[in-house]
Amino acid sequence: MTLQNRKTTSLFDLIGRKWTTGKSVKNSIINYCGTTACFSTADGHLVIISLSDEEAPHTRIRICGDTGRSTITPRTTPITEANIIDLGGDQSLPISNYKESSFLVGDQNGKIKIISANGDISDSEEKLDGAIIDIDHHYSSGLSACISKEKILIYGEKINKKVIFAQSSTNFSAISFSPDGKKLSATNEKEIAIWNVTNIGDEPIRIALKAKSSNIYWKADQEWILCTLEDNGLALISLNDRKVTYLNDFPGPVTAASWCEKENIFVASGAFRTTAWSLTEETEASPHKALQSGRSGLVLVTMVATNFKNDFIAVGYENGQVILTKPGLPDELLLHSEGTSIKSLSWSEDAKHLAIGFEGGDTAIIDFPPQMFK
Repeated sequence: MTLQNRKTTSLFDLIGRKWTTGKSVKNSIINYCGTTACFSTADGHLVIISLSDEEAPHTRIRICGDTGRSTITPRTTPITEANIIDLGGDQSLPISNYKESSFLVGDQNGKIKIISANGDISDSEEKLDGAIIDIDHHYSSGLSACISKEKILIYGEKINKKVIFAQSSTNFSAISFSPDGKKLSATNEKEIAIWNVTNIGDEPIRIALKAKSSNIYWKADQEWILCTLEDNGLALISLNDRKVTYLNDFPGPVTAASWCEKENIFVASGAFRTTAWSLTEETEASPHKALQSGRSGLVLVTMVATNFKNDFIAVGYENGQVILTKPGLPDELLLHSEGTSIKSLSWSEDAKHLAIGFEGGDTAIIDFPPQMFK
């Protein structure tokens, strides 16, 4: 499809919405049912944005009678306001999806709050000692888990009671359920630990890491895990043989990674272009073949996020650019042209929406009409 030919109109103007909300955005997520986005900012605020839009791009598509080509006309009405919630504190709060449409947030006092899609707040009965560092919820099992520096809490309707256990001299940094919800993983300064949820009190599988990890990414087949490392590296963990492959010497921080499930490929930030590797192809220098994706430039990639329906990768840059590309291909589609550094990218489950968080405090939603992926 083609877009309306106006020199002053960018693609983002036609399919994007943006809000200025204050402090730097640190995280973003779209709820399971795809109706609402939640952003966490550096000053303890949440930004709740409805994805509903009376002037969504697909409603503004016009078909030219002579050529049959499609164009998108500019919007004519203002966008709805964002709902900004002050939860106190002076740092960003970890967020997760919760059930069908809500969100979980952990605060600096160890309390867990439930935020509805409308922004209503309710307190959970569960609590940890100390600030909650990370939080996760598994939709189908109904289990939730969170961590403080030394403790893990796991609870839910399908287990008899909540479980809190501590590990001395451990600074937990990230937590994540496996895709089937049967395992729970957590990282600290020196390792990743993986528990069987049904026997959560048993000794976990422990796999040493050479540096602290703040992000855990399970592959859908549950045979691989990616961990971003704070020494500008990436750890690829095979759960079949517990082998760790390190990808090092990134020019910048590796703050995000993602799986392209259909292509059996993984991608990461931290370089001057989209970096991707194949799990199935090997080279003499590396057990995983590096793939040239997108175009090389002079600006660092700060965020990556894969659309799991078709393996399109959203890539965010230090200069505020966001592009759409596919692994191993040079083609790029510019979604957002400039601004402050991209700090978060999140797709909706149906791949119709992309949430973007900026270091300067802006938040944005891009709505993709079906014709764009034909």
